[in-house]
Amino acid sequence: SLGFVIADGKLINGIATYNRNEKHFKKHLFALDTQTGLTLWSTEINHDFWYPSYQNNKIFLQGNVKEKNIIAAYHPETGQMMYSLDLPANISTIIPYANKSYYS
Repeated sequence: SLGFVIADGKLINGIATYNRNEKHFKKHLFALDTQTGLTLWSTEINHDFWYPSYQNNKIFLQGNVKEKNIIAAYHPETGQMMYSLDLPANISTIIPYANKSYYS
């Protein structure tokens, strides 16, 4: 597990699994119903990422794609990526929180 967040009755989580035959990691973002534990959706993602966060009806993942820092927003009902933004090289962490963003 790569961390989780609970939002609107869903547990949003990320996981990476290693495929020995293909010799690479597959990364997924998924949502579980907090009442039933059933998987609501699962989306394969193409970037490394850290703990998800949730704000303004969006799931945010910060990560790396080809040595570039990015932040990506995903739709909480479907898991589809809404958009991604490149982050400046001098920002290593961004945390969306209560209509503000904290950088480090």
